[in-house]
Amino acid sequence: MNELWPPSLQPDDDLVDIGRGDGTLLPMSARIGCRSATGWLAPDKEVALPRRHGLETKQASAHALPLPDASASVVVCNNVLLIVPRDTIQVSQQEIFRIAKPGARSHFGGDSICGSSGPTHLIS
Repeated sequence: MNELWPPSLQPDDDLVDIGRGDGTLLPMSARIGCRSATGWLAPDKEVALPRRHGLETKQASAHALPLPDASASVVVCNNVLLIVPRDTIQVSQQEIFRIAKPGARSHFGGDSICGSSGPTHLIS
């Protein structure tokens, strides 16, 4: 994956924002007209607020994203892997690689997950 920040979103992008941070990317993607943009959060209390504001926010853990293979052209996972249970980090990495389209653009913030352990078409 090619790391970027801020993401240069395009109308034909499918954004997956794991953890969703401050929520900046979902309204930005709506203004740009991205094909799809979904924020994913795990805790119940974190999902309620963006939903009240009409933002597409779903609930799932980083290690079990209910998305098809190669479905995201942009993946943002900013600092999420710093707070997931240690025993799910590798599975979460594999899940992120699984949902990324070949050549997907990404941002992982403080997460250091990029390396030689992922599929070769996703490593920049």
